[in-house]
Amino acid sequence: MRFFSNQLTRKESQDLLMRETLRKSGVEMEFVYLDETGKERQGGKGEVRLYETVLVIIPERGDIFRIPYSDISDFSQREYSVIFNTEFGEKLIVSKMGYDFDPFLKTLSDINNELQLKVLFSLKELIPGASPTSLMRVARFMKGGKAARRVDIETVDPDLWLELEKKVGAAGIKDSYDFLKGMSQEKRICIGLKRGLMGDLTGEYIWFLIPI
Repeated sequence: MRFFSNQLTRKESQDLLMRETLRKSGVEMEFVYLDETGKERQGGKGEVRLYETVLVIIPERGDIFRIPYSDISDFSQREYSVIFNTEFGEKLIVSKMGYDFDPFLKTLSDINNELQLKVLFSLKELIPGASPTSLMRVARFMKGGKAARRVDIETVDPDLWLELEKKVGAAGIKDSYDFLKGMSQEKRICIGLKRGLMGDLTGEYIWFLIPI
């Protein structure tokens, strides 16, 4: 029964990934996935794949799992391992990739740079008068469609936050935004840029997250 359940999960995961552009596959490795307390959640041998917006681990045993790049706060290289830290305090360690290590790391770095550049270009179009240096720093917070916190954006440039709020208003949702803003802790409000499900056909849209 457990085997059937895992196979079903794999089938569902593979169906979801059919919509993603595959950038790197066939990389055999060993991994350890730790939760926010440092306890091992999953580990063993398997394959790691890099898609356009997510990293995917396909274990030899257990369920496939994926981590959106927008959830990865940083990654680093230690000897022949790559260590990923997530926004939720989790850690993924991928190792023993053999000759695939350098190509994997290069593809990963390329994807990370591309995601930041996409956000940077979108921000330049949205706020053409802003400082390129400030936009580049803010783009790091907003890669992959992630909403950036007001406090983080204001640390870079307070005027950028005001400009983003104006764009929310220009999208025709100012009344809703102002109503929710009045009920919230304003420093925790987040604004992001996200690409529609149909890619170029639907373009990008601005969205917000307001904790109440």
